[in-house]
Amino acid sequence: MIKRLMQMILSAVILLVPLCAMAQDFGLDVNLGLKKKIVKGLSVAAEFELRTQDMSSEMERIDAGLGISYKPIDYFKVGIGYHFIDKYKPKHETKKGNIVDEYWSPRHRAYADVTGIAVVENFEISLRERYQFTHRSETSAKKWSSSGKAKDDEIIEAKNDHILRSRVLAQYNIKKIKLAPYFSIEVHNDLADSFAIDKVRLIAGLEYSLKKHHVFDLFYRYTAGIADSDDECHLLGIGYEFTF
Repeated sequence: MIKRLMQMILSAVILLVPLCAMAQDFGLDVNLGLKKKIVKGLSVAAEFELRTQDMSSEMERIDAGLGISYKPIDYFKVGIGYHFIDKYKPKHETKKGNIVDEYWSPRHRAYADVTGIAVVENFEISLRERYQFTHRSETSAKKWSSSGKAKDDEIIEAKNDHILRSRVLAQYNIKKIKLAPYFSIEVHNDLADSFAIDKVRLIAGLEYSLKKHHVFDLFYRYTAGIADSDDECHLLGIGYEFTF
């Protein structure tokens, strides 16, 4: 079984290579986390994320969040959380030919998820279903005509998104050296649009644990924008989490 799963993961990576070559953008992602174990199975975690875009030449988003997870048994986990996200939109031209100045777009995000976990020797496979609600606050930005004449501000209206994120993750724990390579596939479905696929994410990474308190993460993520091609991106990420 393990051999078969490894073959499937390798095949997915091989198929991913030509898709990645077509991506429109490349970014960097830095994650910092702090996790506190309250009682057995119950944990609280704080997260902070910085992400770049446009070939890593400018900031793309700032994300700060707090989550609670509970694992009553070894093969089942539930969680809830909240994130505040501030997303950067660079200066751009509209379909009507106007120029809109750069702006930041604040968002509030809440989620709830359930995860099923199966362990086969050193191999761990999990399926997570996460409901995610995001509210984008209304904001505005300066706007000019193509000739440089000032126009009324561009109004970016408030918007609510309802997304179901389905993720399958496979991880192999090399216990002797505390390394854990992993691979995941995640599909985002728009609940407000008849479960239409919004985007697909593929991640390959490597975790390293040090003395039970420190976890370091290095990963590569490819996002395929289905509903919006501008969401397509390569991303290289690094992460650190301290548990106490």
